[in-house]
Amino acid sequence: MRSAESMPTTYGSHPLAVPAPWTPKSSARIPLVVSPHPPLAYPERPVGDRTAGAALLWTLLFGPLGLCYLAVPAGLVATALTATAVVLAGSALPLAVIWPLTMVLSVLQATSSR
Repeated sequence: MRSAESMPTTYGSHPLAVPAPWTPKSSARIPLVVSPHPPLAYPERPVGDRTAGAALLWTLLFGPLGLCYLAVPAGLVATALTATAVVLAGSALPLAVIWPLTMVLSVLQATSSR
């Protein structure tokens, strides 16, 4: 392995990047500084700024998936349960019950959070 002094300082006619003077120097294989990473979980937005009309519109258009407008986990669970019910029933008949039910639940959840 070559030392830092024997490494080339140019690549063709272009100089190589020079490290910043404030960067700590390391003679080890593992660098002294590890770059920061973004947060692993982002805070949820408060539900208080959601209107009942918009929640009703989202669930009218997208059914159980429209609940994600109010709470993402609730929308995903409702969608998974709806898909399971449709598969087990073998037809789209459960949608006739679940779709209006999610519309009512979305309005109730949007008005109760105020």
